Amino acid sequence: MKLRKDGFAVNHSSIKTKMVEIMRSSARLAQDEAEKLAIANFKFSQYWLGHFLKCYDFSLHRKTNIAQKLPDDLKNKLLKFQQFVIRLCQKNNYPLGIIANMDEIPVWFDIVGNLTVNPRGIKTVHVRSTENDKNRFTMVLTCLADGTKLPQNRMIDKILE
Repeated sequence: MKLRKDGFAVNHSSIKTKMVEIMRSSARLAQDEAEKLAIANFKFSQYWLGHFLKCYDFSLHRKTNIAQKLPDDLKNKLLKFQQFVIRLCQKNNYPLGIIANMDEIPVWFDIVGNLTVNPRGIKTVHVRSTENDKNRFTMVLTCLADGTKLPQNRMIDKILE
């Protein structure tokens, strides 16, 4: 509740981590060996977490997103592109080791989670973030048609070989 009051996101993982801390300190303070054993064997399962949230009247809240609608003829366009690439490879006798697939993925420095635990019935959920929520870098992932995954800065070297 203190983290949520301060505007920080609280997710399942953070609840389990805090419970592990509490159980470890309880085990150190426990006098009875049976109690220590019970604490050591405690399972932090999804079942436990669900009951914990229900017991304290919490629920998981999700940030709303606007989904992009895919074109109706997407499958047809993908099939035509695949056929074009296959014909080009056969015509020019390209080896699979020089055909690459590359994708750029933005990675944000401050990744604010989409989920947080809050009391049930709350209409507005505030989550604090740093001023870096718009700063990001671009990760490039590349693989070749023969199944080779290229490490960073190796795509050009591989093609030039």
